[in-house]
Amino acid sequence: MHSAVLMLTMIGFMSIASAHVSVSPRQSKAGATEQYIVRVPTEGNISTVSVDLEVPPGVTIQKVTAPDGAQYEVRREGSRIVAITWKIEIKPRESAELPFTAENPKDAIAISWKARQHFADGTTVEWVGPPGDRRPAAVTKLAAADGDEHTQKPISVIGTVVDTGCYMVHDSTGPDHAACAAECAKNGVPLAIVDAAGKLYILAAADHKNPNTLLLPFVEKTVRLTGILFEKGSVGAIAVKTITEQ
Repeated sequence: MHSAVLMLTMIGFMSIASAHVSVSPRQSKAGATEQYIVRVPTEGNISTVSVDLEVPPGVTIQKVTAPDGAQYEVRREGSRIVAITWKIEIKPRESAELPFTAENPKDAIAISWKARQHFADGTTVEWVGPPGDRRPAAVTKLAAADGDEHTQKPISVIGTVVDTGCYMVHDSTGPDHAACAAECAKNGVPLAIVDAAGKLYILAAADHKNPNTLLLPFVEKTVRLTGILFEKGSVGAIAVKTITEQ
């Protein structure tokens, strides 16, 4: 339990629908460490007595503070904080700002902050809905980290299936190398596609399965491969849709 400066501000008349629990900033960067503030207004005639915030997967909480006169508790699964509860009285027509610091997930494009606002009469309002809902969860959009833009686009490429170990290290390729390449692939060396211009395409394990399984029957053969090309920074990988021998 910690204390900090209480930030209570008078808010004008508004409907329940507009008095949302919000989290700022609304934009950040993937993988960044960010200082967030949960703003909780009390609309109506019943005081808020506590606020629960779910910590989304991939978000790592580094620090939590509470205003003067308030307390906070955290719930953990293992060593990870998965929820924060602030116990604080927020009187009608007032709001409170509840700070925490977190590291954003590295591979997400947005964070959805689900919150539950508890009142003195025992009622609860859940701010957990999708955007546009009457009671939406707050959302922070995440831009790609600098130099780490993440794009995807359809692709169709014709090329030769090679094992990356022998191709990159020993410049070995061709039909006479097929048996060696197949053995390397079975031992876990990644297979890839090399097109006529010499560009190398690796495969993305989009289904969390070994992509070598798809290419192994076509080692050192020419194939047409279609799929989705994912590019992140200077690296590209293809999630395969179809593969046919040419």
